[in-house]
Amino acid sequence: MPQPAATSIATGRRRSSGPRVGELIDSFLDQLASGGASTHALGAYRRDLRGVADRLVTAQGLDDVSRLRLSQVDSVALEAGMAAWATDHGPSSVARAWAAWSSFFTYLISQGIARANPTEAAPRPKPPPPTPKLIAGGNVSERLLSAAAMPEPSSPSAWAERDVALVATLGLTGLGVSELLSLSLGSLRRDASGGPSS
Repeated sequence: MPQPAATSIATGRRRSSGPRVGELIDSFLDQLASGGASTHALGAYRRDLRGVADRLVTAQGLDDVSRLRLSQVDSVALEAGMAAWATDHGPSSVARAWAAWSSFFTYLISQGIARANPTEAAPRPKPPPPTPKLIAGGNVSERLLSAAAMPEPSSPSAWAERDVALVATLGLTGLGVSELLSLSLGSLRRDASGGPSS
């Protein structure tokens, strides 16, 4: 019998051996309950652990979480499972699930069941940058520009033209305040005639 085939079979057996993840999750939840975790906390851990485990089951081509073994959950598999979880869960839910799996593996290591925590090797999911919030209302731009153009004699730094330029730039470009403050005259692009480019 050729050696490569034997190696391939052995690798397959190793990958699907070891304790069942579903049973380990139940043991971890029992440990949390005995430590006084609230029903709400237990429910959140159960949803996050089982939910990502279901994604891992699908990725491994298995038909049920009872067939998922601990040896099949490495950093690559967990990263893929978290990415699948993120397709229909918000950033805070993904971060909570990541923390749940980190705690789960910390427990497994303390019990001598796992040797390493794959959440430490896989890159932690990063939440997407916040999207700008739009101000509702039909004439908001006009009101903001009118307010910026009103002189304030009591303010020593009043400069209506500057304020109008700032409000217009923010409103028309979608820049954030920190981006706006970093602009200088050198930030302006000029067209072929030497004038400011749009």
